[in-house]
Parts: sequence; C-alpha cells; structure tokens
Amino acid sequence: MSQENSIMSINIDKPVSHLNEDWFQRYEFAKRIAAIVGRNMNSNSLTVSIYGKWGQGKTTLLNFIEKELSEDVIAIHFNPWLFSETPQLLKSFFENFAIALGKSSTTGKEKVGNFFKEYASAIGTITQFVGFSTEGLKNLGDKISEVSVQDLKTRIDDFIITADKNIVVFIDDIDRLDVNEVQQIFKLVKLVGDFSRTSYILSFDHELIAEALAPKYGGGNKEAGYDFLEKIIQLPLNLPKARKQDLRSFFLNLVENVLREIKINLKEEEKNEFTQRFDEAFLPALDNPRVAVRLANSINFSIPLLQGEVNLIDLMTIETIRVFFPDFYSFIKNNRGFFINSYSHEAPSFIDKEKPKEEAKKRILEALDKYEAVVKDKLLSMLQDLFPQLRTILANYHYSNEHYMEWYREMRICSPYYFERYFSYAIQKGEISDIVFKDIFSDLADISLSEFTNRLSFQFKTLEVDEFIFKLYQYKNSFSPKESETLAAALASFGELYLLGRKDVFYGTIGMASLIIYSLLKKIPLEDRLSATLNVLDNAKPLPFVIDLQFKFRQKPKYSDEEPFLKDDDLVQVTQKIIEHFERIANETNLFNVLPDYAFYRVLKMFITVDRKSDVTKMLEQQIQLNKKSVINVIKLFTPTMNSSSMPNPYKVNFTFEKYKELDNILSCDILYKASMEAYGKLIYQPVELPESDELTDENLLALFQKIHDDLEESGEEK
Repeated sequence: MSQENSIMSINIDKPVSHLNEDWFQRYEFAKRIAAIVGRNMNSNSLTVSIYGKWGQGKTTLLNFIEKELSEDVIAIHFNPWLFSETPQLLKSFFENFAIALGKSSTTGKEKVGNFFKEYASAIGTITQFVGFSTEGLKNLGDKISEVSVQDLKTRIDDFIITADKNIVVFIDDIDRLDVNEVQQIFKLVKLVGDFSRTSYILSFDHELIAEALAPKYGGGNKEAGYDFLEKIIQLPLNLPKARKQDLRSFFLNLVENVLREIKINLKEEEKNEFTQRFDEAFLPALDNPRVAVRLANSINFSIPLLQGEVNLIDLMTIETIRVFFPDFYSFIKNNRGFFINSYSHEAPSFIDKEKPKEEAKKRILEALDKYEAVVKDKLLSMLQDLFPQLRTILANYHYSNEHYMEWYREMRICSPYYFERYFSYAIQKGEISDIVFKDIFSDLADISLSEFTNRLSFQFKTLEVDEFIFKLYQYKNSFSPKESETLAAALASFGELYLLGRKDVFYGTIGMASLIIYSLLKKIPLEDRLSATLNVLDNAKPLPFVIDLQFKFRQKPKYSDEEPFLKDDDLVQVTQKIIEHFERIANETNLFNVLPDYAFYRVLKMFITVDRKSDVTKMLEQQIQLNKKSVINVIKLFTPTMNSSSMPNPYKVNFTFEKYKELDNILSCDILYKASMEAYGKLIYQPVELPESDELTDENLLALFQKIHDDLEESGEEK
C-alpha cells in the first residue's frame, strides 16, 4: 500500500455557516429567526429556543442565524460548558457583555469596562438573589451594599440603549451540562440577564433539559420541567427535520470525497451495490448528519488498512453496520459460525441436521428484535446479500463449493477465510496478503520460466506454502494459456515442499498442487498440451509428486462431449517418460523406500499400460529375493488405502479375493505365500467388523492373504 494512500484527513464534525453548505434546507428558517431577534426593541429580553437531538445540526443553524444578523447587531457567544462553578459562569457572562458593549458603545470601550468592573461586586448580590452560592465573592467590592439588583439592571439597560444596538446571545451545548449547571443557565437567562433589546437563542434537546429541570421545579415531574421552559421561552422552535433524501445526498457526498482522497475508484456496479445496500438497510435509520460524518470517517480509516486485502463493498457495508448498529456488529463479530457456516454437513437425521440452522435463526432474530420492525426487516434482507449462507437458514438455499471459491476469490466477508480480516483490520499470522499474492503473478505473461521459478523460490522462503497453494487453487482458472504454461512448469519443481505440507483427508497440499497443475495445463489448447505437459514432467520432482501428476493426467473425461486431457498417443509418451524417470531411480535404491505404496502401485499400472507386465513381475520378484519380508510390501500395493479424519495417517482396508487375483496375475501368489511362510510363519487372521473401513494391520493383512490362499488350495479352485 502506498504511503500516499495511507495518509488521510478525517472529517471533523464541525458546524458550517455558509449558504452553500446548507444540505438540509434550513437557511431560510435561520434568516427568519435572525430578522426577529435583530429587530427586538423590547425593554425585556426575548428568549428563543432551538429544540433538536444530538447531532442534528443545531449549532450549524445558530451559525446561519448569526450570518444573517445585520452589522448593527451585537452577537455574543457564551459557552457555559467551560465553567463548572457558578461564580465563574456569572463573571464570564458579564465580561462577555462588557467586551461586546465596549466595542459598540458610543461612550467608549474603557468606560463600559470600568463600569462592569465597578459593579463586579454586585455579582454576589445577584447570586444571592437567584439562590446561588456566594462563597469566594464577599471581598469583590465595598459597593455591594449600596447597589440594588434593579439599579444594576437599569445601568446595563442604559448602556445598551446608549449603544443603540440589539444584542443576541447564543448559548449552545446546554444539554451537555449536569443538572445543577442547567438550572443555573436558566436562572441566568430569566433573572440576571433580562436586559433591554437583548435576545437569547438557546439550543438543546428539550427532553433532556426538561428532565434536568424537573427536580428543581415540580418535584421530579418531567411535565413540570416542560412547564418551566414554557415560562422562560417566548419562542420555542423545533429544528427543521432533515429530509431523508438530503441526509442521503450528504452522506454519499462525504463518501465520494473520502474515496477520492484515498484514490479509490469504484466500478459503477460497485457503487450501485453499496448504494442499494445503504438505501435498503441503513437509510431508514439515518436521522442526523453526525452519524453520516462518523460513518464517512470510519470508511476513511478502514479502507487504507485493508485496501486490496478485502472486498471494499463488503468492508464499507460492515463498517456501516458498526456505526449504525454497534450491538449487532458485535453480535456478528462474536458469532461468525451463524453467518458463514455452510450448514450442509452430514448428520444422522434430518432433525439433527436442522438443529444448527434453527439455533442460528433464533439467535439472529433475537439480536435484531431490539430494532424497529421496518429497520429489522430491511437489515435482515440486506444481510442475506452480505452473508448468502443466511439464505440456507431463512429460505433453504444451498451453495456449492464453486460458490465458496468465488467468494474466496472476491475476498468476501462471507468467506470463512476472510471473515476475521474485516474485524481485525490486519493480515493475520500465517495468511498471505492478497496484494503480495497478486503481485507475484502481475507479469507472468512476460517473464521467463527460470525467472518466475526463481521468484517463487524466493517467495517460498517467507510464505507458508500450504496457504499459497490453497490460495492459488481458488484462482487456478483465471490465467491465460501462456501464463498457465509458465506457472504449471514452475510449480512442478517444488514438489518437495508440497510433500512436507498439509495432509488433509482428501487432497492435502501435494494433491491440491497436482490439481492446480492439471487445471493449468487444460487451459492450453489440446494440440499444444503434450509439449507443455512434457515440460512440466521435466521440471517435476520428486518422484512421488511426478506419479501424482501422472495420475491426474490419465483421468477420463466426466462427460461424453468433454475432450480428453491428452490424445491416446500423447498419453503413451507421457507414461514412457515417467517410467524412464522411475527406472533411473529404481536402479539406485530399494523401491519401497522411494515411493508410498499407492504411488508404487500406479507405476506398476503404467508399465502394464505400455505392455511391460513382464518387467513388473521381474521387478517384484527381485524385491522378494532381496528380502523375503518385503512380501508384506508387495501385498500392500494391491490393498486399498483409507483416509479418515479420525486417524492420523492413511491405513489399509479390505483385501479381497479380487485383489488377490489381481496380484496373482502379476506375480504368482504361490511365490508370495512361500515367502510369507519363510519370513513370518503361519498367521491367524482376526476378522474385522467393517472390512471396507476397519484397519488391517500388517500382520492381519498378511494373515488374510494366507487365509485366502489356503482356502483356494483347499477348494481346488483355479487361481
């Protein structure tokens, strides 16, 4: 990720003040308020209130009002949130008045300032009058006893009239104060600050303020708090409600600016997908611009961390859930199985299979119950796009492995391999960065085989090969024929690493690598495929991996209209090349130490396909002559191998009469029986309960072979 993209600026949730920033059509409303307070000639103050919830834009409206005040109006901003003590609050309030009047008074700034200093001592008297504490104010001046509250108010009124100015006092953030401070502010406005030609514009959440005033006025009854507000406020106004369409435009504009800043160019279909999800599930819950700002900032923060490592539309969606529905976001994060399980595993009965689905459905619906019905239904609908597996729970849909591979390639949050990345904001230990992964193949069409092989060799020093092969398996069909030819030959040279890798029940790393190479070669036109396949075999090592590849190459087409992997004559050439490779090694070491029995068996079958059965017989006879005990190894070649999740290693099962006959057709079982008796003596077979799945130990397998041979001898049946 570039340093340039990692630098971002966060949208500060600050109010605006210009007409061209009026997203919610409130400027005309503000102009009307400005006209009223700007012409207030009353001898008593006018109190205007702007009621609105947190984040809905009250402060922006105050800015619009101030913008529309004429130059003759004195605007005073008083923020009570900065003062926790009553004396500080009152002192600051009068200082603000003194400064504002001093700037506009014809009597001069100095005279007004001196007046307020002279009567600062009277603040104590005022605080006593309105019931505030006067501690710390007793020594402010000797004139306190000579000046009445009414005299003070009259002198202040004289200054205002002399200045011939209207005064508008803006007091914001009232609903951030504690209960005692809220009560102080309203006493100040009602009793202390009731001056001529003065208007107060207060903004707050009236439900919160009524509740704060209730203990003082009405014995805790909230309705009494509302009654008190009605006595103080002459012009109560509700903040005009923002239209959904305006909030939507505001948010989408913020997102567009964020994406432009971090240089993300979404495709048109991606924009449409996110907009559709937003409109469906989140727009009904969008009720104030502050949430939109927080969401834009969240997207601004998360995308540079995960750009190229996740599906951006899914990331933007899950971040939107985090901002709008934080509790449900936590529920998703802590219950991944409900959202990404396939629910297609085997179960003893239909009821047992349905239990996990019913549990997931119950828990998800319970988590959504806290939201309004319209929000809940829309959110649940959108979640089925984000997590398609939910349709298995809610609508009995089922998805194939190809769907899961597609979700993996698209780095979707519904992929079990990507889910955690959306919540950790990082590549977890052992995972491969998608940026690094895709960069490895960025110039594959233009690079030589040796250069690309060296690149892989370098990458495998730090990358986990198991994860690399698993990841590549999901992308195996995305390469061009030219790229496929280079990639297949390069991958073939790292068989040693695959053999050391993960050994799953079905594929494991070596099996998956073989499938990738096979799929890559199938991308090459049939007339050119033999040359590419021989090139792969020239590079492939070690021998067990070569044998595994050949087994894939010999697979028959699944459908009648599907072309074979190789023409029959071409397949013979491939087989002969592998046999030559095998024979070079066979002359140097014990064959049973070179290949696992399943691979050895495949080699024997290759010899037979090219009419070299006699060579197989000779080869096995030589192994018996060298070591009589190797008879068990020969028999195991013709015994099926079982893989089970309950067993750490593959094991042998179900040596049948048919397998005995197959073996006898290659090497006389009389020879094998004689060798077994000489090496191990007579053994007693212990029957297994489930022949097709229960393990046959080496001793029991050899005993079963001897039993079948003895039974045939006794019956006189021709072998």
